[in-house]
Amino acid sequence: MLWVYTRKFHVFALFIAFILAAGFCFVQGYITNPYLPKLPAPKPTSFQWEIGEKEFILPNVLHAGITNRLAVWCNVSSYNLAVGSPTSVVVVDEVLTYVYEVLSIEVTVRDALRVSPIPFENYPLMEPLTPSRFSLYSKGSSRSTFFPFESQIYSGDDLVEFQAAGSIELTITITLLPPSEVYSVQTLYEEFQSMFPDNRYTIEIPMTSIIIESGTTAQQQASNNLNLSLTYFVLFFASTDIAVALYDHSENKDKKTEYDEEKAEKKRLKLSEQNQDVI
Repeated sequence: MLWVYTRKFHVFALFIAFILAAGFCFVQGYITNPYLPKLPAPKPTSFQWEIGEKEFILPNVLHAGITNRLAVWCNVSSYNLAVGSPTSVVVVDEVLTYVYEVLSIEVTVRDALRVSPIPFENYPLMEPLTPSRFSLYSKGSSRSTFFPFESQIYSGDDLVEFQAAGSIELTITITLLPPSEVYSVQTLYEEFQSMFPDNRYTIEIPMTSIIIESGTTAQQQASNNLNLSLTYFVLFFASTDIAVALYDHSENKDKKTEYDEEKAEKKRLKLSEQNQDVI
């Protein structure tokens, strides 16, 4: 009988081992899956930010009068100014011009993908990533920080994940209308069209004072986590199947052992009765 109990102990130990393995794989699969909700985690304590500024001169189609100027402020902030981390980008433009009427200002952040404005503790739950492009909205006119006169103030922001390390680069596109005099002079109108195709003026602005550190991109990290999660779930189901198979096998073995023991006992009793009859 000792070998029977030893076999039962071994089978039970294997059953427990695979049950524990299945539980571990399930927990790890849940934790590593980037698309399953997580319990709130402690927020990082340090908050980082960097500021950059640039000034430009817009070409003047009339070649006279006050100089047209554009000042760009850029402020980035995050718990980790690195590739793949949610980062707030705020852009403020100050436009000083009595020549043009500014219709709109759009900003594109190079090598940055927009993410949903979600709590940081739930990161990396997010919607599909798209390139960061946003419009600046007019805040009216006020005394400029850069210029000695009142200027038009525009601002906007976006929550992004940078996909490349290094200096931030912005693309500022201004849509504007020329002064009324341009429409009455053919040469001036043609000059305006050559200077501002589709009434747009685009400036590439490297913010060398704002540096994003290297890191794993959000998409790559999410993909890696998802693959790891799927692997854990496959191991979970495999471990569960093995545990169930061990349990069923053990039950069948026990039933067969009990049946064989009952059969042997009946045979022994029958032989004993026959021996008594003979006596």
